[in-house]
Amino acid sequence: MSRAVLTELFVTALAIGVMVLSMAIAVVLLFASATAQAAEAATPVDPMQSTASRLFDALDTNRDQALTRREFQSGYDGLQRLMAMQARLRGQFDALDADRSRAIEAREYPGLELIRRKGKEAPPLADFDTNHDRALDFAEYLALVRRLAPAATPGAAKQ
Repeated sequence: MSRAVLTELFVTALAIGVMVLSMAIAVVLLFASATAQAAEAATPVDPMQSTASRLFDALDTNRDQALTRREFQSGYDGLQRLMAMQARLRGQFDALDADRSRAIEAREYPGLELIRRKGKEAPPLADFDTNHDRALDFAEYLALVRRLAPAATPGAAKQ
């Protein structure tokens, strides 16, 4: 396999990992948020305290209102993995941004491996361009990776 193909396979695997971890964190935070909101519905809460409560609830996996070293370590490790994944995706984004404009423009968009793999079925850039500036910033690029990486996995496995 060529280095470019191996790089793309690696990038796709990383994107899938980010998506899975992001979804797991989102589910945990949604559950924690719903629980915290139900308990605190009648009392106004300081936003920082609410954030701290949601974080604590997300880490307290057995819901015993005590944070063990294991629960803390698990949450910390997950956060470290997420931060490393985001840094790798940032590096990939910067490499794809050929003109260093801090965005992936329409002329760069067709060169994205995930878009090339979809071929004629590839969604248009506008599907991810939430701020309508005809380019993808990093957050919009992450949305593209989350949406398209799972569809790219079967093709990557065949190579």
